[in-house]
Amino acid sequence: MASRSKAPRTSSMAGEHWISSTGYVNQPTGQDVLTAAIARIRHAFTLPGRYIVSFSGGKDSTTVLMLSLQIARELGRLPLDVAYVDEEVIDPDTLKYIESLRDWPDIRLHWFCVPVRHTLRSKRRTQWYTWDQSARDLWPRPMPPWAITDVPGLDTESSYREVMIGHFLGTLKADHLVDAMGIRVEESFTRRRQLILSGHYIFRQGNYTYFKPIYDWRVRDVWKAIVKFNWPHSAYYDKLWLKGKPL
Repeated sequence: MASRSKAPRTSSMAGEHWISSTGYVNQPTGQDVLTAAIARIRHAFTLPGRYIVSFSGGKDSTTVLMLSLQIARELGRLPLDVAYVDEEVIDPDTLKYIESLRDWPDIRLHWFCVPVRHTLRSKRRTQWYTWDQSARDLWPRPMPPWAITDVPGLDTESSYREVMIGHFLGTLKADHLVDAMGIRVEESFTRRRQLILSGHYIFRQGNYTYFKPIYDWRVRDVWKAIVKFNWPHSAYYDKLWLKGKPL
C-alpha cells in the first residue's frame, strides 16, 4: 500500500480548494482515496510537533487510527498517542471497543472526562455539559477510574481543541500538535465549508495543526477498508445494520 508519489508540500497547496461546486472530490493526482490518505499521513509524520489521533470510537476515526498506526509502526514512532474525549452518553459496544485499545502496547490512550459544552435541543435547556459535577445524579454511568479529569486552562466553554492544547501542550509540554481527525466532507455542508475556508486538509493555527487525512472518503470507502483489512470497530454498527439501518 505504499504511496505512488510524494505527498505535496503544505505551503504549495495552501491556496487551493479541493472540493468542487458539486461536493464531489477532485483528485488531480489520480490516486485512489486509500493511497492518498496513506501519503498524507506519512507526510504529516514529518511535520514538527507531536502527532496524535483524535478518536471517538466511530468508523471514521477508526480509519484514521488504523492508518496512522500502520505508518507509525513503519517509522518506529510508537506508541501512538490517541486522544479520546468521553462524551459521557456512549453506547456500551463503543465503550467496550475503546476500552480494548488500552491494552494495545503500541497505543498510548489519553482518556478525558472533562466538562465540554454541548448543544441541547430542548424547550427547557439549550445546552448541557459532559461530566457535570453538579449533576452527578444524572450521569448514565460511573466515570472511568483511569480518566484524565484535570486539564490546564479549561472552563465550561472549552472546546475539544482546547482540551488537546491544555493536555498535550500544557501538561505534557509538547511544542506543537498535529491532530489527525476523522473528518469527511461528505457528512455535512458545514464540514465541507470548513475545509474550503481553511484551504487545505492540513491547516496550522499557532502551535496547533488540524489534519484531516480522509476528508475525501465516502462512507462506502470507510466500510470497504474496515472489512478489507479486518479492522476492529464498534459492534454497535453491526447491530444497527442487522436491524436494517442504512449506512
